[in-house]
Amino acid sequence: MQFEKKIVPQYRESGADGLIGLKGYMCYCQDVATWHMHGYDLGNDYLIDKLGIAWMYTKCRMKIFKKADFSSEILVETGMTSEKKVRVERDFRITGGSGELLALSRLESCLFNVNERRLCKLTDIGFDFTEFDTPFEGLDYVRLRKDVSGMSKMYEYKIMYSDLDKSRHMNNLHYTDLFMNAFGPDFYEEKEIREYDINYISQGIYGTVLSVYADHDGDTVHMVAVDETGKVTAAARMKF
Repeated sequence: MQFEKKIVPQYRESGADGLIGLKGYMCYCQDVATWHMHGYDLGNDYLIDKLGIAWMYTKCRMKIFKKADFSSEILVETGMTSEKKVRVERDFRITGGSGELLALSRLESCLFNVNERRLCKLTDIGFDFTEFDTPFEGLDYVRLRKDVSGMSKMYEYKIMYSDLDKSRHMNNLHYTDLFMNAFGPDFYEEKEIREYDINYISQGIYGTVLSVYADHDGDTVHMVAVDETGKVTAAARMKF
């Protein structure tokens, strides 16, 4: 693949069971995607200051095969697999120290002009999107429910300062926390997340109160977050 990074697992990335799963793996994917583009001076650490443009994630799908502990380094590999004028897709493979497959993920992102609040073309950042990896099988995006009718309201959350990233909106990683927090310890002691899908639909702005709704369908939970006006901010699906 185009880029790889070895990561030393940290306790802060683990869940209540002391192992690294969905939350940690989502962090690793964002970190490695950032490091990859940072090598071209096109990560959000530079890109926003240089051109006023930021990478924004729009969709993510992850399959989890095994949780990780702290016994060895974790290898995260990534490569862009396609581009469509304003969007780029990249896949990730996460493996443990012995080479065992821990997770696979696919991420769709676009470029957003922070000041003008509009999408940009990939050509606007001057990067040559010509090298593509073969996408992994079984990671096609799943259509997510975006209607809260018939769902149960789980809780409300107000977006605070620590949720924001350099684009001045709620960082995508906090949406994983937002949806996972719809349930408590007893729920996760009985169920283990095997698949996770999320669509980032509109930006979460500081001070906005989000309501999280959920609905069970067998071994799958559908979730939607809406703001005070009923506008959908994000939708997710967890399969156990």
